[in-house]
Amino acid sequence: VCSSDLTVGELKFDDFEYIINNCIFFGLPPSKISLHLHYKPYNYDNIQKILFFCFQNKINKFDVSILDTGGCTLTIRPEERPQNLSYDMFYVFIDKFINDKLNN
Repeated sequence: VCSSDLTVGELKFDDFEYIINNCIFFGLPPSKISLHLHYKPYNYDNIQKILFFCFQNKINKFDVSILDTGGCTLTIRPEERPQNLSYDMFYVFIDKFINDKLNN
């Protein structure tokens, strides 16, 4: 089951946490959950919260991209399309998560 921010990059942490906690509560194993996110410069902290929550809850499948593209080409103008979460950005988040765990 892939949770996504619907190509617009607006998934809020509280909503994501609620959805995932309920999926797990009703029997969906974390190993069956994956995540697809889009990046906008102003939602960096929100993405970090979402990813850290995933790491802490053994959700380890992520759809990331090597390309700086993303969003629905049919519904969003090119200049407004948020890019997909990239490998580089994902690495920054996972590195920060590991360092935070090692230092606490």
